[in-house]
Amino acid sequence: MLDKIDKIQEILERLAVSQEKTDEELKKLTESQKETDEDLKKLAESQKKTDEELRDLSKEVSKLTKSDEILRKQLGEFTNSWGKFVEGMVAPSVPEIFKHLGIEVLTLYQRALKHKKGEEMEIDILCRGRRDDGREIIIVTEAKSTFEVEDINEFVERLMEFKEFFDEYREQDVVGVTAGTTFRQEVRKYAQRKGLYVLVPSGEIMKLWNKPDFKPKIWNGQAVDES
Repeated sequence: MLDKIDKIQEILERLAVSQEKTDEELKKLTESQKETDEDLKKLAESQKKTDEELRDLSKEVSKLTKSDEILRKQLGEFTNSWGKFVEGMVAPSVPEIFKHLGIEVLTLYQRALKHKKGEEMEIDILCRGRRDDGREIIIVTEAKSTFEVEDINEFVERLMEFKEFFDEYREQDVVGVTAGTTFRQEVRKYAQRKGLYVLVPSGEIMKLWNKPDFKPKIWNGQAVDES
């Protein structure tokens, strides 16, 4: 057991170093205010390495007994911090992106949480918007450092259940947004085929990746509007 704990602590130290390097890259990018592909590549590579190490750590932590609560707490704090970092990059861009799509964002909440019958649903970024014609629309955004196909599928399932938890929006149309700092081309295309908006990094902000003629799916519960 001591060997396992030593190993976890070693990985935690590597994670801290990796995150520090990523923060340094982001700081350099902000200070220089350059929107070059090289700067973005460095940041994406640093984040990808952190994600890989975090996955390895999660596998190790799952093997620990209940007596290792301190290490579990450390992992939770790191994951929470990293999630806030990504959401902090995405949230400021959402209102501006949807403004260009003819939608005014009226309210924006980060980490909106709802409970129902012993279960919970947390939305990374939840926006209430208004179209040019006056109709309201709800924008549900999932922000992650790295998206894979299984992440897209899980998000789709949550969108189908969204109004079961957030029933105050039962009369409004709901659209889904995936925003990732590292987003492989094939995964972007898969998200688009699922009817989701896709946001990717562009300098210090995020930009809309979807095709100009893209039409999002409207999620109104278990049934999906394909129009």
